[in-house]
Amino acid sequence: MKWLYEKALARAKEHNIEGVTYKLTQGVVKNIIPAIASTNALVSAVCVNEALKLATNISGSLQNYMMYMGDDGLYAHTFEYQKKDECPACGTKPFSVKVPATTELKAFVDILREDSRFQLKNPSIRCNGKNVLMQSPPQLKELTKPNLDKQLKDLFASGSSLDVTDPVLNSVAISIEVNLE
Repeated sequence: MKWLYEKALARAKEHNIEGVTYKLTQGVVKNIIPAIASTNALVSAVCVNEALKLATNISGSLQNYMMYMGDDGLYAHTFEYQKKDECPACGTKPFSVKVPATTELKAFVDILREDSRFQLKNPSIRCNGKNVLMQSPPQLKELTKPNLDKQLKDLFASGSSLDVTDPVLNSVAISIEVNLE
């Protein structure tokens, strides 16, 4: 505890933080460490319980939601959330976009940004495993930047499926089928 207090005090002095005392450090550790340990134990227990239910088929599995209420017990929803096929995040149906074949990639990116189905801000595009337009890292952005002035017909064929990612979508990619006219 003394070592932890000394480290906290050194950091506090380095960043001009006042009020770090041995008693405060002790209080923080006593409140946080048990909470982390009990939370980890609870999550582990639920995972093992769900694995047992799946492996032995002794009960239905948890459906999407569980809330631990401390002394009051556990609450779990009994309904399954429905999936929309046209949802950009969880849907399986590819979106379809019709554009003239002579549209430049930069105009196509603007079309994607303005389309209310996607609500994209800074999309990256891949087609058939090739980078068409990447927004990050900076090296890939520079390599794909020349494509912005190219026409779509020069980048991919009509009916191609594009994998589009965007910071708005977190780590999810949406699939867009491009039909060139």
